[in-house]
Amino acid sequence: MTMADDDIALVHAVALAVLELGDEDLKTGFAMPYPDRAQSVLDRLTLTCLSRGTRPPRSLPDLVMWCGARPLIDWPLRLPREVLGGDGLLVDVRRSRPTGLCREWAEDGNAVRPDPIRDHLEKAAAPDRHLACREFLAEYQIVSDDEVTAFAGDRAARRTWRLVRDLYRPVPLALVRRGQAARCTVCRALSAPLASGGWLCEWEACPAGEQLPELLSATGSLVLAEAARRVISGVARVEQAVVGLVRSHGAAVTREVEGLRIDWPEGGHRFVLVFDHGDPALLARAVGRSAWRDRNPLVIVPAERLRARPDYRAVFGRLVVGAPTLVADAELVDLAGGSATWGEV
Repeated sequence: MTMADDDIALVHAVALAVLELGDEDLKTGFAMPYPDRAQSVLDRLTLTCLSRGTRPPRSLPDLVMWCGARPLIDWPLRLPREVLGGDGLLVDVRRSRPTGLCREWAEDGNAVRPDPIRDHLEKAAAPDRHLACREFLAEYQIVSDDEVTAFAGDRAARRTWRLVRDLYRPVPLALVRRGQAARCTVCRALSAPLASGGWLCEWEACPAGEQLPELLSATGSLVLAEAARRVISGVARVEQAVVGLVRSHGAAVTREVEGLRIDWPEGGHRFVLVFDHGDPALLARAVGRSAWRDRNPLVIVPAERLRARPDYRAVFGRLVVGAPTLVADAELVDLAGGSATWGEV
């Protein structure tokens, strides 16, 4: 293993530790002893810093501050140039949560994308129910006590709720202010309370900003577990757009382990990989690991990601062998004119 490989592995480990800590509020401090993974990562980073003449973080809270204020390009690491675009932060200080980049680094190196929702549904639901369940979870990342009561009077909602109920948890205190939790009115994700008194959508790519969210009583409300929310906020929203669009053109959609398979009524099919990556280099690495990489998949990301990085397509195209087609979700309408464009080529 080269020194660069060691440094990539270290960023993986830091990202995994931050995600583990992110199950709680990163503002609240950390009790001793530190979690084993986090302590091990802190020790590894300390040794790396000392060996390269850089002052290391002094504690786990100090490491979290590093991740929120110090971009990866300023860490004493030898990382490939192409993965050092964007702001390079692993912690979103305003939301006191791990960033999307942190999630992307944590996933990097996995042959199959971690997906606790997929893992749960494979045990709990028949395959033909998976898409409906994911659509439900995207709509109800937080569900109030009144909404749960209403599900009982709707046969379809009641059936879906039974299948996904175990993915929900009581609302964490970090997401409660004055007895209330909040849901973004634009993307339906949770909103996080800010020290300034406002609320900010938990999904960092959401265009809502600090718009007033829908407020719900935290008492009796339930939220998707943190790991499930990380999956559903971006990816499932884009999946919904793809499914709705192709079904409106008479296609059948099947959810498989890697992504979506689209079968057109006149014949032909297309494999679709949906991602919510902000970093095009890490996206290229993820697509390169996919078992579908040789199936000419259509790779779809939210339009917000492309707008945020003008070089997104160029970086992705330069790094992916065979260069599968990369499109934004907003561009799907232009592609849906018929199977000549969407069908397998």
